[in-house]
This record gives sequence, C-alpha cells and structure tokens, in this order.
Amino acid sequence: MLLIIVRHGIAEDRKTFKLKDKSDQHRPLTERGKKKFQVIAKKLKKFIGPIDLIVSSPLVRAEQTAKILQ
Repeated sequence: MLLIIVRHGIAEDRKTFKLKDKSDQHRPLTERGKKKFQVIAKKLKKFIGPIDLIVSSPLVRAEQTAKILQ
C-alpha cells in the first residue's frame, strides 16, 4: 500500500476571509490555488498511477483539493 498525504491548495487569505464574517471552515481555494493544484495533481497521477481512495477533511478547501485530485 502506498499512502500519500497532500495539503490543500492555496486558499483565500485567512484574515481577509474573516472580515467577510464567515467561518474558516468555509474558506475556499483561490483560482490560482485551483490552477496550481491541477498541475500538481496531473503530475502526481502520472507518477503514481490510478488513485484507489481519497480521504479528505470536511473543510471546503480540502474537499475542493480532493475533487481536483480525483
């Protein structure tokens, strides 16, 4: 079994997002974060092959990152 741990992509700035009066758990990836992680995901999948299982925290940014990795 191969276990790979991946941190979420670049998310909105914590302090700026807090000014929107929203919980940090809802802080999403930025467009730049999505694009950069798409590049990383493509290279990772090419290197390791198909991914059997992806587990993510329920934070929005983590779920967005996991969806890109699918």
